[in-house]
Amino acid sequence: MHSDLDLDLIFPIRDVPSAELMRVKAACLRNAGVIDAHQKKIVDQRAQEFLKRKLGREGNEGCTRLGAAFVLPRKRHRRGLRSAA
Repeated sequence: MHSDLDLDLIFPIRDVPSAELMRVKAACLRNAGVIDAHQKKIVDQRAQEFLKRKLGREGNEGCTRLGAAFVLPRKRHRRGLRSAA
């Protein structure tokens, strides 16, 4: 059954976020017994190669820094600014 899976179809890697997501998806499906260790390794290798091409030599470190850009900054509380009403 496992040999019939089309890994390119199940794990599409089109950009940096999808590469990381497919690695997580492969880990989840491996833990659930849907794919085997060899198939997970193939997905991990494809994702890693994609990240190296897109991010240069930075690999996963570049993706981590990129992911931090999506975190919204904390709101700063203004002190001492009350209306004069």
